[in-house]
Amino acid sequence: MKKTPLVSIIVSNYNGKKYLKKCFDSLLNQTYSNIELILSDDFSTDGSIDFMKDNFPSVKLAVNPRNSGLSVTSNNGAKLARGKYMLFYNNDTISFPSFVEELVKVAEENVSAGIVCPTQLPYLPSDDNKRSKEQKELGAGSDIYGYVCLASWSGHIFYPDAAIFMRANVFKEIGGFDPDFFLYGEDMDLCWRVHLLGYTIIPAPRSKFRHDSFCAQRINGKIQTTYKRRFLVERQVINKLFKYYTVPTLLYILPRFFLYYFSEAFFFLVFRLNFKMFFSVYIRAILWNLVRVKTIYKNRKVIQSKRRVSDSEIMNLMYPKYTKLYAVKLLGIPLVR
Repeated sequence: MKKTPLVSIIVSNYNGKKYLKKCFDSLLNQTYSNIELILSDDFSTDGSIDFMKDNFPSVKLAVNPRNSGLSVTSNNGAKLARGKYMLFYNNDTISFPSFVEELVKVAEENVSAGIVCPTQLPYLPSDDNKRSKEQKELGAGSDIYGYVCLASWSGHIFYPDAAIFMRANVFKEIGGFDPDFFLYGEDMDLCWRVHLLGYTIIPAPRSKFRHDSFCAQRINGKIQTTYKRRFLVERQVINKLFKYYTVPTLLYILPRFFLYYFSEAFFFLVFRLNFKMFFSVYIRAILWNLVRVKTIYKNRKVIQSKRRVSDSEIMNLMYPKYTKLYAVKLLGIPLVR
C-alpha cells in the first residue's frame, strides 16, 4: 500500500476551552489516521492548557509566554510540525470524519496546489438551511484593495477561512505568517504570498467542517463591528498594499484607495461626529504603518525578490471594485462599538 503523508494539524487557541473537546474529538475521529495534533496557545487564562493535558495528553503543546496574536501563535505551532502538510485550524470547529482524507486526496492529485480549501458550514447543523447560495461556496475572495469579499464576486478563491491546508515546504518558502498581523487578515496576507509565488489555491468540496464564527457578524439584522477590529483590518490592508504591489501598480492603486479611505474617515467625522472612528481607526492605522516603514520595506524586498507572478495575474483573481461600497449598499453602514 502507498504510504500516506503525515498531516500536522495546528489548532490555534486563545481562551477557547469551551470549544476544545468537540474540536479534538472530531479530529481524533478522522478516517485519515496519519496525523499529528498540535495545540498552539496564545497565553490563555481560562484553563485551556490544563484541560488539554488532562483530556488529550497525546496532543503536542506550544504555549506563548504572552498574548502575541494569531500569526505568532500559528508560527509557534508550525515549529513543532513534522508533516508534509500543515493544517492551520481554528479552535471553534468540528470536523467531518473525512475532512482530512479529502484534503490530502485533492492535494496529492494536484501537485501545483499550494493550498487546498475545504467547505465551511455553520457550527450548528440546524443553521445549514439558513444559508444563502453565496454562503455555501468555498473560501473567501479579495478585492484589489485587499478587503475581503465573497469568492463569487471575484470568481476565485483567494484564501480559505479558519482552515488553511498547505504544503509544509510552501509555508517555509513564503516565510510563514507575518507576526505584525495580530488578528484579522493574517490568512489573506499569507495566501497573497502563496499566489505571488505561483502556487494555486484549489477547492476540496467534499472536505467539510463546521465553524462557530460563520456569518457571525450579522446581529439582529445589522452588521456590527468594533473599533479594535476596524483598526486591525485597516492597518493590515495598508500593510499588504505596500508589501505586495509593484511600484507601477501602487501608482495606480494608492490614489483610488486613499480617496475611498479618507472619504470614509471624513464621513464618520463630519456626518456622524465620530471622532474616535476618525482618529483611533483611520489615522491610527496610517501611523501604525509609518512607524513600521523599515519592516515593511524589508518584507517587501524579500517577497518581491521571490515572486513569480505579475500584479495583473494576481488582480485577475480579485474583485476589481471597492468591496465596501457594495457591502454598504447591501447591508448598510455597520454599527461600531
